[in-house]
Amino acid sequence: MLFRRLLPLPALLLSALAGAIEISELQNGVWAALQPADNRFNDCNSLIVETHDYLIVIDAQERRADVQAIIDFAKNTIRKPVRYLINTHWHGDHTQGNTLYLHTYGDELTILGHVSQGVDIPERAASAHAERVAELQQQLPAAREQLATGIKLDGSRFSDQELAAQTARVDRAQAWLEANRDTIFTGPTLTIDGVYSVDAGDAMFTVYPQRGHTRGDLVVHFPKLHILAAGDLVDVMPYSGHGYPREWLTALQFIDTLDFSIIVPGHGPALNDRVLIANLSVYFESLTRQVSTLASKGMDLEEIQASIDLSASRELLAGNDTAAGNFFDAVQDEAIERAYAEVAGND
Repeated sequence: MLFRRLLPLPALLLSALAGAIEISELQNGVWAALQPADNRFNDCNSLIVETHDYLIVIDAQERRADVQAIIDFAKNTIRKPVRYLINTHWHGDHTQGNTLYLHTYGDELTILGHVSQGVDIPERAASAHAERVAELQQQLPAAREQLATGIKLDGSRFSDQELAAQTARVDRAQAWLEANRDTIFTGPTLTIDGVYSVDAGDAMFTVYPQRGHTRGDLVVHFPKLHILAAGDLVDVMPYSGHGYPREWLTALQFIDTLDFSIIVPGHGPALNDRVLIANLSVYFESLTRQVSTLASKGMDLEEIQASIDLSASRELLAGNDTAAGNFFDAVQDEAIERAYAEVAGND
């Protein structure tokens, strides 16, 4: 998920202060490192799997403290090195931590990614990150000046409560800038464009390339452990801005054929059922079917965006969760645009 990372300062200032990542054991030798609920749309989860003499980690967070917490857990609790770090796709909230892993483990670490990540991490993830840094560098002085005067953009004065809340938001943005100003992105050291398997005993795994959330998603299946890491193909709130909705539906259908009893999604809690897969499938079926039908009637993109009805999918995925509902609403124009591009053959 990269949506939040592309937003300007005002949206960043509304984000919650991130809590520490939570590492819990799913079963013997398998752990989920999950974002706290208030940060579930902002940074990613990781899956940690133990083999006889090393660890496999799926995805690296943006937040350095979270990446370091997982490395420390590996060193001090499990006491084994990370030998495989697998990026499920190129978005920065799944790849920014690669550099810290590589700095820690050096040449003994394999960072595995889809072949497209060799281009997309340096040219898209790093570029989006640099744009965000530049925006904050430009906008924070004005935000500080606004706080100093106590005057809002509309000319009215901040109340004491508003001033305190806005000051805290600006401080968080400043802290993010200081922590991320000099970020260096590291791409995969091993790229694949087909099914790839590693014999790691009971922790043997197979990586399946798919296309849906991005052009190079990876699904990681541990058949003997009955565990699956699906990145943002299985997400509590799907973002299609860089994706392929019609192919995403096909990827979900493929995922549902795999044998697993636990799935760690890119965002949200670990799951012991396939309800989210089913709900996401309903959403993408509705999205792609409606876009195709309306396009066949001669509607252009703007007309389709104004006419499509995704309220049932919103209820299914977001329910009464205000934050999820707001996210759903915010990303639908992009989802419809991507579905329209597929129909028009411009994807």
